[in-house]
Amino acid sequence: DVGLTDIGLPRKSGWDAFRAMREINPEVRAIFATGYVDPAVKADMIRAGAIHFVQKPYIPRQLFDQVEEVLQEQREKHA
Repeated sequence: DVGLTDIGLPRKSGWDAFRAMREINPEVRAIFATGYVDPAVKADMIRAGAIHFVQKPYIPRQLFDQVEEVLQEQREKHA
């Protein structure tokens, strides 16, 4: 229902992984964890459908809240 990825992965960035997931399922939702993302890159990501970000270091509650938000959006969309 929701993917969680770090933008700064060593082999394939989280952004590249998200784009690959989008090829399989255009409605896929993801939460991106990042310590820093260039504002221009983030703007490009948002234009392409990335809307959920959690700033590192994060506490588990922040992540839980983001996951719940994404799942709620999906429930509302399919209601």
